[in-house]
Amino acid sequence: MSTPSGGKSGNPRSVAVSLSPRAEDPFPGHDWSSRSPRQLAIRDSNARSVRPAFRRDVIYRKRWLKPLTCRAFVQAVDKAQSEMTKVLRVRTEQTVRFRLTDFLSYFTLNRLFVNECEAVSGHSGTALKDVANNQILGFIPFLHEVEKQKLVQKMEFEKWERIDFKPQDELILAHIA
Repeated sequence: MSTPSGGKSGNPRSVAVSLSPRAEDPFPGHDWSSRSPRQLAIRDSNARSVRPAFRRDVIYRKRWLKPLTCRAFVQAVDKAQSEMTKVLRVRTEQTVRFRLTDFLSYFTLNRLFVNECEAVSGHSGTALKDVANNQILGFIPFLHEVEKQKLVQKMEFEKWERIDFKPQDELILAHIA
């Protein structure tokens, strides 16, 4: 593919930019690359129009730098919260099997996200809170089973022997009881 400057390029979107002066340029031979866009926009009495590259830049900036309205921002936060709720629902089966430290970190991050969303939008994140609470309710029995299995393994590993109490041991036991 040929670029406007006559060269070949493998990328169909690549365009060579020529900095040579144009016919309508009020200052032929001037190096425009050292000027800021604002300086380029200043019209000379002899100039007929603003440079086309600058016009595209201004249009691009106007399009992307529109002020973000409060309503649009709240809608964006609500959308993020609803998408996060969907993600957490899908991951429920995996999160209830986390280790305790991982689950606490996960839950803390989710809670911080909910709090920030509520602070920004003013809407309660009940759906997200409900998903997190359901994950806690699923995690607790799983954690209980894991801890029980660890205890059983430790008890099976230890050797238990029958011993008789000495009178001195009976005094200590009576003091405790």
